[in-house]
Amino acid sequence: MFSPAPPADVSRLPLPVRLLAIVLVTWVPFSMGVEASSGLARLLAYGVPAIALLLARVAVAGLAVAAGRALWTRQPSALQLARAWLVLDVAVSAITLATPFYPSNRLPGGRARDFAITLVVNGACLVYLCASARVRACWSGR
Repeated sequence: MFSPAPPADVSRLPLPVRLLAIVLVTWVPFSMGVEASSGLARLLAYGVPAIALLLARVAVAGLAVAAGRALWTRQPSALQLARAWLVLDVAVSAITLATPFYPSNRLPGGRARDFAITLVVNGACLVYLCASARVRACWSGR
């Protein structure tokens, strides 16, 4: 018979990790869905490269949900999943913003700014997850 593991003590998670988990589980898939649905009609006009980018963005959003749930429940693989998502999100965002294949309603000149914001925020989160003693203590003290 299946017996679930006892729930993790969320209060032991550092606040930035809790916020990151909430963003990964809620905001990332929501914003991806809104973005994809708004450009779905134009997607066919852009062809195979646009569909490939959409599938890559969907896969990265799925990884975000998995990473957020793993962080929230303090799974052993949570930090690796979150770090992988942070790097892949920057990579897919760079490809999406650098190519004309993915439908976008960004203002002219907004692509560089959007990429810079993504790079700074994801970079700060990655540094925090890698360098924070509280994060290490939270996952080593399971």
